[in-house]
Amino acid sequence: MVSAPRQFAFQDPGLDRAEHIREDNEVLNQLWPQAKIVIIDLQGNARFQTDTRDPDFICGADFFSERPERASFLGRSNGDAWFALPAALITDLPPHAVDLRTAAVTWEPLETSVFAQARALLYWQERNRFCGACGNDLSLVRGGFMAKCEACG
Repeated sequence: MVSAPRQFAFQDPGLDRAEHIREDNEVLNQLWPQAKIVIIDLQGNARFQTDTRDPDFICGADFFSERPERASFLGRSNGDAWFALPAALITDLPPHAVDLRTAAVTWEPLETSVFAQARALLYWQERNRFCGACGNDLSLVRGGFMAKCEACG
């Protein structure tokens, strides 16, 4: 018996970015407790409590009762909301780590796409914390997809 070839890891269209709720903090706060969370460490790895070959994404309420300011809304898929969270916010970090290349050959395409999106977004946020015009801190808005300078606009 010949099995079907595995899909290319990044072939999945990914998440619905849900632009209509991205600026609605009340809705994002309601989604947080049951949302799937992708924790990304400083090396760009995803962190998990269990075996990383079959990822079991934790829920927001497993780490924080309320949505942290730095939790970035990634989007929705099949009724699930997804958020990215920098590992620096978590004191008891899950012990298992997986890099994107390993995930690309072992995970399902949707989960791999979400991991890549979370990693890219948090990388951008970490390297763009200050305004290019005045040097003040930037505030993350639109669920973490935009940075705004409150000092100079």
